[in-house]
Amino acid sequence: MSENGASPGTSPSLIDALNALAHGDLSHTRVARLSDLSRRDLAEVSNFWPTIPDATRSDIVKRFETLAEERIDVNFRRVLHVALDDPSPVVRQLAITALWEDDSIRMRDRLLDLLANDASPDVRAAAARALERHAERAAVDEPDPVRRRLRHGPEVQVRHAHRRLHRRHQQGRDGHEDARDVRVAKAEVRRQKSEGFFVPS
Repeated sequence: MSENGASPGTSPSLIDALNALAHGDLSHTRVARLSDLSRRDLAEVSNFWPTIPDATRSDIVKRFETLAEERIDVNFRRVLHVALDDPSPVVRQLAITALWEDDSIRMRDRLLDLLANDASPDVRAAAARALERHAERAAVDEPDPVRRRLRHGPEVQVRHAHRRLHRRHQQGRDGHEDARDVRVAKAEVRRQKSEGFFVPS
């Protein structure tokens, strides 16, 4: 690492952008530098990301979403996947929302993992909503009801389990039932994967 926290060989413009973002400079130019990151730059951002203050990371993810809506020449998908692992549940929620256009199998699997394992009920709820959108879009692409059921059965079952969990959380019930529902969600994903219900998109 160099004195400014970047690894040797990192693009100077990326170093400048990361340092500026960490100090609250969320201008278009700084934020756009994190678009379409190379593998090397993505690794650098992953290392630098946790050093940025929590509130600033939240603001950056919001800017990713806003800028992506305003400009067609930016793509923050790679850096947003870094934000899915953020220690802050607020940032993880925002990243899920900002990735609403990502229909990839990788994103679906990440959402399923967040739904079954994330400690935050708000993040699990965001993952459930995103999975529902995945299923709705896939239903349009795959009109056959039998193939649709085979293809999206796990999402449906896990989403239902999560909704029960989230209702119990909102009603202030004890954590034993929450934990049981999480175990049910995990078991359902494992069972349906092992039985071949996850048909590639």
